[in-house]
Amino acid sequence: FLSICLIKGVMSLQLFLSLGTLGSIACVSAFYGPQIVWTSGMRCPLIKAARTLNSPSLGQNRKRTATLNLLDSVSSPLLRDPAFQDEFHDRQWAINAENFRGKWSGPTYWYIRNNGKLDLSAPSQEIPGSCYEITFTDSENGQWKGSGLRFTNGTKILPLSRKTYNSNGLCFQFPSADGHGGVGGQGSRVLSRFGDAKGKYPHEINFFNRRTRSMIIVVYTVHDSPGGPRLTLESVAATPFRCQLGCEVGDRQRLPSLDQLLRTLQGWQGQRLSFGPQTPLDERRRPSGEFDPKAFTSSAVSAVLQDNLVLSVPEEVVEGRPFRLTFGCLQAEDLFKQITISFDEAGALVQWAFDEYRPGTRA
Repeated sequence: FLSICLIKGVMSLQLFLSLGTLGSIACVSAFYGPQIVWTSGMRCPLIKAARTLNSPSLGQNRKRTATLNLLDSVSSPLLRDPAFQDEFHDRQWAINAENFRGKWSGPTYWYIRNNGKLDLSAPSQEIPGSCYEITFTDSENGQWKGSGLRFTNGTKILPLSRKTYNSNGLCFQFPSADGHGGVGGQGSRVLSRFGDAKGKYPHEINFFNRRTRSMIIVVYTVHDSPGGPRLTLESVAATPFRCQLGCEVGDRQRLPSLDQLLRTLQGWQGQRLSFGPQTPLDERRRPSGEFDPKAFTSSAVSAVLQDNLVLSVPEEVVEGRPFRLTFGCLQAEDLFKQITISFDEAGALVQWAFDEYRPGTRA
């Protein structure tokens, strides 16, 4: 569930997650212009065909045509079954409601690239607490109500619906093992060449636990280079949301360094859920082994932020190389949640993986 909030050309995507529809793409475009790039497809996890995006507003000389290299087939017959697609969709909607229901308030801290450098040691800008109230009147419908939005005067209210939820296929939801909150997010599923059109590829992850919501956003932009177009990490945001309807957790003491956080997790054991375009979500957790600090911090940009949010992502993404985006949050003394988003060499989503690590938890 997202709010639109432009900060010096950077977008907080709160509204987009709340809608999960093709209409939300139009709403985002109204704020960000034609340069925002989202991939779309059928109901997640089935993607059927490639699409071509055209932006007439760019003019004939800059007409943007981008072939999104979506997977044109799936390996599992189960994913081709319309009944399974409906069941999966409804389950994702239910987890979405479980995760996001609440009245969320908190400041947002933005780290923005300036003069070619992205400094994650201190935020470039802080936005005081905004409030996003997400309610569900029944199993079919709900409402998103946002206030304190920078570019929207007063209050913004939007309807939510099971029927239209995630029709763009960009959202993912995972339940928690203990019933105290899982993980939900949204992001581009295909990274495509756009010539001289400067596309933006955002991802947002929300970690929930006992009515806390720790949100992290990364935004990549396309840049030309002698070797061809590449993505550059433009900005990062972190928000320590707390539910105003009742929250068991106050402010978390931020760990002073990434090394200290990694040492805290030494020896912890994980259990995993995962799914993607070619694999359905099986809610039976499987051991994912001991937390590996080297594997977690394998990307160029690794840091710990507010609310003990942590990330390890590439600073640049070049064509023809697989990559992954890794995010995590230490939400309690004995609980670390991690999301890993994997892409293949063509820039297409392979899977979302959700790991929950606890000390001494062995299968």
